[in-house]
Amino acid sequence: MKQPLSPLQKSIVALAYEQEFVSYTDVLDVYYGFTLSQYRGSGKSYFSSKLNSRRQLQVARVAICKSFNRLVKRGIANRVHGYRAWSSITLTQKRSG
Repeated sequence: MKQPLSPLQKSIVALAYEQEFVSYTDVLDVYYGFTLSQYRGSGKSYFSSKLNSRRQLQVARVAICKSFNRLVKRGIANRVHGYRAWSSITLTQKRSG
């Protein structure tokens, strides 16, 4: 018997129903509450949160990677690596209705 989806996996699948690709950035924003900010004038981006913890960001990235891998292993999603969807997933098949 398969394990039920975790809350993180459910959130990723819900995002995938709303948009074509789900990236780490999407999950960090929607599920974990990290926000993408830009350094002034340099054009470089970074994530920040109320706690602004690099450790928490790394823990979240590892959890996202594992969740992506588990969704792929179960046949729910496919990994996408490319120009506009670097290190993202997309659903293998969206249900209608």
